Amino acid sequence: MKGGVTDNLIRGCDVLSLGTRSALALVNWEFHRADGSIERAWRHSYNLVKTDAGWKIVVSTFQAGS
Repeated sequence: MKGGVTDNLIRGCDVLSLGTRSALALVNWEFHRADGSIERAWRHSYNLVKTDAGWKIVVSTFQAGS
């Protein structure tokens, strides 16, 4: 990736229950450079469903401008 990203971090995560077998996870991501400064930060949404094998992501949405 351009900019010399050396690390990533989940800065925060909110999970909303959408019933017994579905959820929406809102995750704040950061990419960091070697000097610790932020290369990029954004929010991403994940729609999840619970299957017999565990939780699975069925939709992933990049939230532009966030």
